Amino acid sequence: MLEDKITELIVEPLIYKITELMKEVLEMLSHENRKSGKLEVKEKFITREEVCELLKISHPTLTKRMNDGTIKFIRVGRRVLFDKNNLI
Repeated sequence: MLEDKITELIVEPLIYKITELMKEVLEMLSHENRKSGKLEVKEKFITREEVCELLKISHPTLTKRMNDGTIKFIRVGRRVLFDKNNLI
C-alpha cells in the first residue's frame, strides 16, 4: 500500500518529467538536423566547465544553481549538458 502511494506520488511524476524532457531534447536535435543537415550538438549544448567559464562562476555555485532550478540542464547518460541559448 505504502509502496503504491510512493510510486503514485513520486516515481510516476518523475518518469513523466523525464519523458517530456527527452522529447524536448529529441525535438531540438531533430530541428538542428533538419536545419543544417547534420547535428550540431556541440554548438548548442555546453558542459559544466564551459558554463562556469561563460558565467564566471565556480563549480559549487553552478551545482547550487542547478539544484535550486535557476540553471536548467539535461542529463544524457552520465553527462550533464546545458542549452547555451538558455544561459545567455
